[in-house]
Amino acid sequence: MISDFVSSYIQGTTPNPCVRCNERVKIKSLVDLAVSKGIDYVATGHYVRLQKTGEHTSLHRAVDRKKDQSYFLYRLKSSWLPHLMFPVGDMQKLQVWQEAEALGLPADELKESQEICFVSHGDYRTFIEKEAPQSKKPGVFLDQAGQYLGPHEGIAFYTPGQRRGLGVATGERLYVQQVCSETNTVILGPEKSLYAPTCQVSELNLFDATLSEQPTPVDVKVRYATPSVPAMLFPLTATSLRLHFHEPQKALCPGQSAVFYRGDQVLGGGIIQPVSESSAHQS
Repeated sequence: MISDFVSSYIQGTTPNPCVRCNERVKIKSLVDLAVSKGIDYVATGHYVRLQKTGEHTSLHRAVDRKKDQSYFLYRLKSSWLPHLMFPVGDMQKLQVWQEAEALGLPADELKESQEICFVSHGDYRTFIEKEAPQSKKPGVFLDQAGQYLGPHEGIAFYTPGQRRGLGVATGERLYVQQVCSETNTVILGPEKSLYAPTCQVSELNLFDATLSEQPTPVDVKVRYATPSVPAMLFPLTATSLRLHFHEPQKALCPGQSAVFYRGDQVLGGGIIQPVSESSAHQS
């Protein structure tokens, strides 16, 4: 997971390690262990729900929308769902704490982590530089017309939407628009240019196979901390699709996940792909 995290930033994308961890390490390891020992179910404390209709099991958002973690679990295999249990998915956070205290669990051990587990102090840039010194590869900032604005420390330290720590003074607020790994450049522009009406999504994991067969209206979350928004989904290939948002979305980050919903049901999702570098130099 650490090598994947670091290499993604070095390549100019913004990874989501919690999504990958559930898919490749945490849930996968628990399910594999349960199967090997003949255990029927694996239970975790994620805020998410399962619903069974006949032989079919579907993934749904938690009752407590503020704590819902379905965004991090969309890459689970469909075959795992019948073997999983999420006991807190039907509960509000306050109820969970009350139950925990009733069981005698010490409150000071119930604090929730808000950071990436393997990154101390929440400083991912320092972590990347320590793990991969080659990440500090100076390049240049360019405006959307391709004009030089100043030097940067390395593309691994910048992500779309970033404003602080750029060290560029032009008389207006500039934001990272795009990170270009091929040329080791970072494109800056005004806040209004951060909004995009579409994005391409690949590395799909779909619970509803029809999404890869026909245009479908969906709700989409493009990051954990923002609400889902309406969009139209258009399949491109068996492994990629394009989203057309009803309203342009701010700072779509290549490497982050786009998760699709119908009401509370999780339909699947995929990884947001970089836009072509040529489009970055358009004002």
